[in-house]
Amino acid sequence: MGMRTFSTGTGIDALLGGGVEGGRALLVTGRPGTGKTLIALAYLNEGIVKDEECLYLMFRPVPLRTLLRGARAVARLTPLLDSDQAIFYDMSDPERSPGIEGLPAADRVVMDHPDALSLHGVPDWGWRLAMTINALRDEGAGIIVTTFDERSQMLYICDDVLEMEREEGRMTARHLGWPHPNGRIAREEEAGKWMR
Repeated sequence: MGMRTFSTGTGIDALLGGGVEGGRALLVTGRPGTGKTLIALAYLNEGIVKDEECLYLMFRPVPLRTLLRGARAVARLTPLLDSDQAIFYDMSDPERSPGIEGLPAADRVVMDHPDALSLHGVPDWGWRLAMTINALRDEGAGIIVTTFDERSQMLYICDDVLEMEREEGRMTARHLGWPHPNGRIAREEEAGKWMR
Protein backbone atom coordinates (compact mmCIF):
# COMPACT_ATOMS: atom_id res chain seq x y z
CA MET A 1 0.00 0.00 0.00
CA GLY A 2 1.35 3.43 -0.95
CA MET A 3 1.59 6.53 1.20
CA ARG A 4 -1.31 8.95 1.47
CA THR A 5 -1.45 12.13 -0.55
CA PHE A 6 -2.34 15.27 1.41
CA SER A 7 -4.21 17.97 -0.50
CA THR A 8 -2.93 21.52 -0.11
CA GLY A 9 -6.48 22.80 -0.47
CA THR A 10 -5.27 25.01 -3.35
CA GLY A 11 -5.04 24.91 -7.14
CA ILE A 12 -1.41 23.83 -6.68
CA ASP A 13 -2.63 20.24 -6.14
CA ALA A 14 -3.05 19.82 -9.91
CA LEU A 15 0.62 20.63 -10.38
CA LEU A 16 1.68 18.25 -7.59
CA GLY A 17 -0.33 15.29 -8.85
CA GLY A 18 -2.96 15.61 -6.11
CA GLY A 19 -1.02 17.17 -3.24
CA VAL A 20 1.94 16.48 -0.96
CA GLU A 21 2.82 12.81 -0.70
CA GLY A 22 3.08 11.32 2.76
CA GLY A 23 6.65 10.36 3.62
CA ARG A 24 8.04 13.11 1.38
CA ALA A 25 9.19 16.70 1.85
CA LEU A 26 8.20 19.43 -0.61
CA LEU A 27 10.45 22.50 -0.68
CA VAL A 28 8.52 25.66 -1.62
CA THR A 29 10.85 28.47 -2.70
CA GLY A 30 10.25 32.01 -3.86
CA ARG A 31 10.69 35.65 -3.04
CA PRO A 32 8.54 37.34 -0.42
CA GLY A 33 4.95 37.78 -1.59
CA THR A 34 4.85 34.79 -3.94
CA GLY A 35 2.43 32.75 -1.80
CA LYS A 36 4.72 30.28 -0.02
CA THR A 37 3.29 30.86 3.43
CA LEU A 38 -0.30 31.00 2.17
CA ILE A 39 0.11 27.60 0.51
CA ALA A 40 1.64 26.23 3.71
CA LEU A 41 -1.22 27.61 5.84
CA ALA A 42 -3.83 26.36 3.36
CA TYR A 43 -2.19 22.93 3.59
CA LEU A 44 -2.66 22.92 7.37
CA ASN A 45 -6.17 24.35 7.01
CA GLU A 46 -7.09 21.40 4.82
CA GLY A 47 -5.70 19.08 7.50
CA ILE A 48 -7.85 20.71 10.20
CA VAL A 49 -10.93 20.26 8.00
CA LYS A 50 -10.04 16.54 7.67
CA ASP A 51 -9.34 16.20 11.43
CA GLU A 52 -5.64 15.44 10.93
CA GLU A 53 -2.78 16.28 13.28
CA CYS A 54 -1.03 19.47 12.06
CA LEU A 55 2.25 21.01 13.14
CA TYR A 56 3.63 24.43 12.11
CA LEU A 57 7.26 25.21 12.92
CA MET A 58 8.16 28.89 12.48
CA PHE A 59 11.89 29.54 12.26
CA ARG A 60 11.88 33.22 11.31
CA PRO A 61 11.23 36.01 13.79
CA VAL A 62 7.78 37.04 12.57
CA PRO A 63 5.12 37.17 15.28
CA LEU A 64 2.55 34.43 14.73
CA ARG A 65 -0.31 36.91 15.13
CA THR A 66 1.12 39.05 12.34
CA LEU A 67 1.45 36.03 10.07
CA LEU A 68 -2.09 34.81 10.74
CA ARG A 69 -3.60 38.29 10.46
CA GLY A 70 -2.04 38.66 7.02
CA ALA A 71 -3.29 35.22 6.00
CA ARG A 72 -6.81 35.99 7.18
CA ALA A 73 -6.87 39.06 4.94
CA VAL A 74 -6.21 37.16 1.71
CA ALA A 75 -7.36 33.57 2.19
CA ARG A 76 -10.24 31.53 3.52
CA LEU A 77 -8.52 29.79 6.40
CA THR A 78 -11.31 29.93 8.97
CA PRO A 79 -10.97 26.32 10.20
CA LEU A 80 -7.26 26.80 10.90
CA LEU A 81 -7.60 30.27 12.37
CA ASP A 82 -10.55 29.38 14.59
CA SER A 83 -9.22 26.04 15.80
CA ASP A 84 -6.73 25.15 18.48
CA GLN A 85 -6.12 21.79 16.83
CA ALA A 86 -2.99 22.84 14.92
CA ILE A 87 0.17 23.12 17.00
CA PHE A 88 2.31 26.19 16.32
CA TYR A 89 5.90 26.35 17.59
CA ASP A 90 8.02 29.49 17.46
CA MET A 91 11.45 28.09 16.65
CA SER A 92 13.06 31.49 15.89
CA ASP A 93 14.79 31.71 19.28
CA PRO A 94 16.82 28.52 19.74
CA GLU A 95 17.20 29.16 23.48
CA ARG A 96 13.43 29.31 24.09
CA SER A 97 12.08 26.93 21.44
CA PRO A 98 11.37 23.28 22.16
CA GLY A 99 14.02 22.19 19.64
CA ILE A 100 13.44 20.15 16.52
CA GLU A 101 14.07 16.85 18.28
CA GLY A 102 11.18 15.22 20.10
CA LEU A 103 8.35 17.05 18.32
CA PRO A 104 4.85 15.54 18.56
CA ALA A 105 3.71 13.22 15.78
CA ALA A 106 1.71 14.84 13.00
CA ASP A 107 0.13 13.96 9.67
CA ARG A 108 0.98 17.34 8.14
CA VAL A 109 4.05 19.41 8.98
CA VAL A 110 5.10 22.86 7.80
CA MET A 111 8.64 24.07 8.44
CA ASP A 112 8.63 27.80 7.73
CA HIS A 113 12.12 28.97 6.72
CA PRO A 114 14.22 26.51 8.76
CA ASP A 115 17.40 27.74 7.07
CA ALA A 116 17.07 30.76 9.39
CA LEU A 117 18.69 28.48 11.99
CA SER A 118 22.01 29.17 10.27
CA LEU A 119 21.55 32.88 11.06
CA HIS A 120 21.13 32.01 14.74
CA GLY A 121 24.44 30.12 14.77
CA VAL A 122 22.81 26.81 15.64
CA PRO A 123 25.54 24.17 15.32
CA ASP A 124 24.88 21.36 12.85
CA TRP A 125 21.48 22.86 11.96
CA GLY A 126 21.42 21.19 8.53
CA TRP A 127 22.18 17.77 9.94
CA ARG A 128 19.61 18.17 12.76
CA LEU A 129 16.98 19.29 10.30
CA ALA A 130 17.73 16.38 7.96
CA MET A 131 17.35 13.93 10.86
CA THR A 132 14.03 15.54 11.85
CA ILE A 133 12.69 15.43 8.29
CA ASN A 134 13.78 11.80 7.96
CA ALA A 135 11.97 10.88 11.19
CA LEU A 136 8.82 12.66 9.96
CA ARG A 137 9.12 10.84 6.62
CA ASP A 138 9.33 7.51 8.43
CA GLU A 139 6.07 8.38 10.23
CA GLY A 140 4.41 9.06 6.86
CA ALA A 141 3.95 12.79 7.41
CA GLY A 142 3.49 15.08 4.44
CA ILE A 143 6.03 17.89 4.88
CA ILE A 144 6.20 21.38 3.37
CA VAL A 145 9.41 23.36 3.87
CA THR A 146 9.46 27.03 2.84
CA THR A 147 12.52 29.16 2.01
CA PHE A 148 13.44 32.32 0.13
CA ASP A 149 16.64 30.85 -1.27
CA GLU A 150 16.34 28.36 -4.11
CA ARG A 151 20.00 27.47 -3.53
CA SER A 152 19.27 26.59 0.08
CA GLN A 153 20.73 23.53 1.76
CA MET A 154 17.10 22.41 1.91
CA LEU A 155 17.42 21.34 -1.75
CA TYR A 156 19.47 18.38 -0.61
CA ILE A 157 17.07 17.40 2.17
CA CYS A 158 13.72 17.70 0.35
CA ASP A 159 12.29 15.34 -2.28
CA ASP A 160 10.54 17.83 -4.56
CA VAL A 161 10.69 21.54 -5.24
CA LEU A 162 7.90 24.00 -5.99
CA GLU A 163 9.26 27.34 -7.23
CA MET A 164 6.90 30.27 -6.78
CA GLU A 165 7.23 33.49 -8.79
CA ARG A 166 5.27 36.70 -9.20
CA GLU A 167 5.69 38.92 -12.21
CA GLU A 168 3.49 41.88 -13.00
CA GLY A 169 0.93 40.70 -10.47
CA ARG A 170 0.68 37.20 -11.96
CA MET A 171 1.75 34.15 -10.00
CA THR A 172 3.59 31.21 -11.52
CA ALA A 173 4.55 27.91 -9.93
CA ARG A 174 7.01 25.37 -11.28
CA HIS A 175 7.07 21.84 -9.83
CA LEU A 176 10.46 20.17 -10.06
CA GLY A 177 11.23 16.62 -8.99
CA TRP A 178 14.60 15.61 -7.64
CA PRO A 179 16.95 15.56 -9.39
CA HIS A 180 15.38 18.41 -11.31
CA PRO A 181 13.87 17.48 -14.66
CA ASN A 182 12.45 20.31 -16.72
CA GLY A 183 9.47 20.24 -14.40
CA ARG A 184 5.90 21.30 -14.94
CA ILE A 185 4.81 24.93 -14.95
CA ALA A 186 1.40 26.33 -14.12
CA ARG A 187 0.19 29.87 -14.04
CA GLU A 188 -2.47 30.85 -11.57
CA GLU A 189 -5.07 31.40 -14.28
CA GLU A 190 -4.41 27.89 -15.69
CA ALA A 191 -4.56 25.93 -12.45
CA GLY A 192 -7.31 27.99 -10.89
CA LYS A 193 -6.73 30.37 -8.03
CA TRP A 194 -4.05 29.13 -5.63
CA MET A 195 -6.40 29.93 -2.81
CA ARG A 196 -9.98 28.69 -3.04
